[in-house]
Amino acid sequence: GLGDVYKRQVRATCAIGTNHVCGLMSDYLQRLRERRTRGRAEMPSSGSAVSAKKTESQRILSIPVRTYHDITPGEITRSLAKPGCGFELRLIQEAALTAIKECRGGFFPIGVGHGKSFIACLAASVLECDFAIIFAPASTVRQLQEQYDDLRAHFRLVPARIMSYATLSQPKGTTLLTELVETYSADKVVLVCDEAHRLKRLESARTKRIIRFMRANPKVSFVALSGTMTSKSLRDFSHLAELCLRDNS
Repeated sequence: GLGDVYKRQVRATCAIGTNHVCGLMSDYLQRLRERRTRGRAEMPSSGSAVSAKKTESQRILSIPVRTYHDITPGEITRSLAKPGCGFELRLIQEAALTAIKECRGGFFPIGVGHGKSFIACLAASVLECDFAIIFAPASTVRQLQEQYDDLRAHFRLVPARIMSYATLSQPKGTTLLTELVETYSADKVVLVCDEAHRLKRLESARTKRIIRFMRANPKVSFVALSGTMTSKSLRDFSHLAELCLRDNS
């Protein structure tokens, strides 16, 4: 409220001069202090609002925290590798796959070049799923499919359908996800979204369809990966974090 008032005043008067704008800032800060002081005075010592905030804080603080020190290097590689495997997963890949196994999903803003495609391909295997749906930008679908085919020679991989986000945006995308999983048990399916920032717009058709599908199939696991998960706001990914981690978000 006050912030919007201040912005409007600045837009209307910034041409007058710096001193006037600084005066507006001082006036804004003074009103903000008064509002906060008044709010503290009016705040009840107990009640549902305070209790809800405390409960939410306690929930967040109780979420387990994991670091690289909790990871046994090579453990995931050994559990998924076929005899004669020629690959050794990176520590960050081991950590991500361990978290996916523990949380039945995962939200990973992992930087470019750290091996997110391996995580995407192996997520279903650590979850012991029967089927994986992997979404990626159209420009990387072919490359991801090739990596998946190469990995099959070294790791136990789950059958997967790799598609572009554009497929989900088409009219047939309305029922696409439901049709793909209708022969599987929901708790044996994982939805993996590489470059998941493509789903940051809640108003887009692809995002709406994924959210609708996940609401109808809450036992389906969800994994989101991106090197550029957000550009300016928590709103870019808060819905994705909730889909991935549910109560652990």
